[in-house]
Amino acid sequence: MKFTKFLGVSVLALMAALPNAAHANGGNIGYCEMTITKKDVGIENAVDATNHCKGMVYGYYGGGNFHITGLTTSVVDYSGQKFEVTSLTSSNMYEVLTVYIEDGSGKVPDAFTRLSGQTRLDTAIEVSKEGWPNGLQSAEKSVILARADNPADALAASSLSGVKDAPILLTYSSNVDQSVLNELARLNAKKVYLLGGSVAIHQGVETKLANKGYVVERISGSTRFETAARINEEAGTSNNSKAIIANGYSVADALSASADAAINGVPIYLANKGDLPVNLPSSVTSVDVYGGSAVISDGVVSQLKSKGISVNRIAGSNRYTTSIAGAENLKGSSSNIILVRGKSVNTTKEDYPDAVAASALAHKLDAKILLVHPWLDVAETKAYLQGKNHNVYVLGGEAAISQDVLKGLGL
Repeated sequence: MKFTKFLGVSVLALMAALPNAAHANGGNIGYCEMTITKKDVGIENAVDATNHCKGMVYGYYGGGNFHITGLTTSVVDYSGQKFEVTSLTSSNMYEVLTVYIEDGSGKVPDAFTRLSGQTRLDTAIEVSKEGWPNGLQSAEKSVILARADNPADALAASSLSGVKDAPILLTYSSNVDQSVLNELARLNAKKVYLLGGSVAIHQGVETKLANKGYVVERISGSTRFETAARINEEAGTSNNSKAIIANGYSVADALSASADAAINGVPIYLANKGDLPVNLPSSVTSVDVYGGSAVISDGVVSQLKSKGISVNRIAGSNRYTTSIAGAENLKGSSSNIILVRGKSVNTTKEDYPDAVAASALAHKLDAKILLVHPWLDVAETKAYLQGKNHNVYVLGGEAAISQDVLKGLGL
């Protein structure tokens, strides 16, 4: 039996047994204890309880639940949650398993895993380390490098990331940082896709990477709309029968769409509110439009329908409820969910530094992506998270999504 990472913890060690006691309904209670820690996630073997329960009561994670002796319980609480099961060897014996959770140092861990660094480049690197801890395993061994201060190209690269099994790293326009070079080396990368033209990422960055032995392929167009289309061509997803359309300037909805694009290889085409600047391939027969008519007009939908394309609009009353609608539309995904800041860090332009790397991790974890308001508890987001056995990842530090906001969401 294999442990699935849940709430950042895994079953690891055992604690001493407690004495027997009388059961309220007659018979004896056998007390067993286990400690669940955050260390060594991915242990392959189920863990037995202690003392007389050993061999009869064991636990393992699966499907977001903690399983005991073949029975499925609710998720394990943070400390001292007890589960009672009847002994498999005696009808006069009741086993009570007490589960403790700690982080290896005796502290109760957070109910989520935060991936963050000192800079936006560092956060993308931490995402890469989480998704590819042992380096790249694909035949091509490729990495996607996107401009750090403009999210449009990186969002359109979601399907490329999924197809190539490639993390998305960030760079500033004029120079590639040494930390990024170090991560390329750790990943044992062989090829780097540069997104955008020489204005987005200067020729000097391409030359530096080539001089270090990387095969460099630049994917670009004269506009962000053409760049997105060419990214889809490179990914081989332009032949798909399904496509995603999101606004290329108000990019929050493209963040919500990026998980589907990465996991299922669905190409993202960027649009203006009132028109689609590039023609969709003739293979496209159905389209998911992310966002309401304020970002993609009904006129665009009508144009698509007039060409015989079926349209499914995925939208809520705001970007956060649209994000929830996108998460619910993502069928068959795991219990993993990635929370990203859903409001630009810049008041004068769209800038989502941590979120642009999220789609690559969504592909690796088969995870939904959910937008979170950086300082408000959105009621719909809280309601969506509550009552679900999510394994939660938070991208970015306190300045992006604070502990108070996460606490307000019930995490």
